[in-house]
Amino acid sequence: MNYAEYKNKLTHPSKQDFTVTHFYYQGKNVGTCHTASEIATLRGRYPTAVTEKIVDPHGYQAAAKAYDDESKALREQFIVDLFNEYNVEDNAFTRKLYKIAYEQGHSNGFSDIVAAFSDFYELDKLARETYGN
Repeated sequence: MNYAEYKNKLTHPSKQDFTVTHFYYQGKNVGTCHTASEIATLRGRYPTAVTEKIVDPHGYQAAAKAYDDESKALREQFIVDLFNEYNVEDNAFTRKLYKIAYEQGHSNGFSDIVAAFSDFYELDKLARETYGN
């Protein structure tokens, strides 16, 4: 399995990416900034200006949902591919094996999940051969 296929290519959103900074000088809005360099420029021009930072919650939430949806789809594709690799049906039992394998291995990445799943698969296979289905 090529684990790079299951890595989310989207950048995890940051609230900072959805923040605008308004500069007010002598009661007037003298600029709206989206980047640190824009803020530095206006801060140099208006050192005593009052600033107001506003986060676009809808934009941030939409980006976070897109990231989460992509992560879920990739995780599901990983599970499907894992089950295909081991030629097992997708059912409650194999999902439970996967869940345990995930809990044991996810902190170290896909390869440890696969290794744990393989161990459980071999144990299940031995039990079935020994005791029948």
